[in-house]
Amino acid sequence: MNSFIGSTTKYGLIFFNFICLVFGLLCIIFGALARSSANYGDVLAVGQGPANMSIIVGVCVFVICFLGCCGALKENRCMLITFGCIVFLLVVVEFAIGGFAYKYRNKLEDVSVGGFKEMIEKAKTEGGKDLMKNLDDLQSNLKCCGA
Repeated sequence: MNSFIGSTTKYGLIFFNFICLVFGLLCIIFGALARSSANYGDVLAVGQGPANMSIIVGVCVFVICFLGCCGALKENRCMLITFGCIVFLLVVVEFAIGGFAYKYRNKLEDVSVGGFKEMIEKAKTEGGKDLMKNLDDLQSNLKCCGA
């Protein structure tokens, strides 16, 4: 019975970490694709930020899940303890960020809408033909009509 529970836990942890490892790779791939094909950099104030963040998050997820997968596969106590501590810290940080986002949810909306309105005015007043075209493409792709 004890052997069954141990092996089930081991292979469950390996399976879960492998799935997360694949998602980490997908984040890296999509971030790289977004970085190489982004044509909204001059429209959005964020520029390459989201693509870079996707790559960074993907690398972190990949490394953490690789640590958990190898630790479970090799039954290495040190790797598993390190993996557990990192996951615990990530959960604590996630709750902190969630609380922070909830506390400042109205300000976040005001900043995003205000930035988009400012971008529209800038495109109109400066006569930026390319900027306005990219702005129109962005709105049609996202199925929205401005701020």
